[in-house]
Amino acid sequence: MKNEEKKSTREVGSNFDKSDAEKIFDALDRVEAKEKREVSDNMKKGLNQTKEVSDLIQDAQSLMLSDKYGEAISILKNAIAINPDNGEAYILLADAYQMQDDSENEIKILKTAISNVKSDTKAKNELMKRLKEMN
Repeated sequence: MKNEEKKSTREVGSNFDKSDAEKIFDALDRVEAKEKREVSDNMKKGLNQTKEVSDLIQDAQSLMLSDKYGEAISILKNAIAINPDNGEAYILLADAYQMQDDSENEIKILKTAISNVKSDTKAKNELMKRLKEMN
């Protein structure tokens, strides 16, 4: 809606001065526009973080295929620091520890993952099953 059309639909009660009311409406419009920009910026930031985590996971997978588990672990820890809710990163990190026969860190990461992963129930179930099998 254009500004002039929007202004024409504004209703001012009898106890308000019309010019004061217009100033208040204009201020509210600016706040609303700012909030929309912030939401949009946050969405873009979230998408960028998702892509970054996805790229890190792919890099870690490539390293693991080359038996470079230490490097993969470092990259996966970065991915988790960016998005602690990413179940795939935890699963790969646990895999890397398993491939190094480091069951102590594998168990630690599985426990951490179970408490941090909220949105990916499939990954969380896999993590819990895996931890149960280790005990």
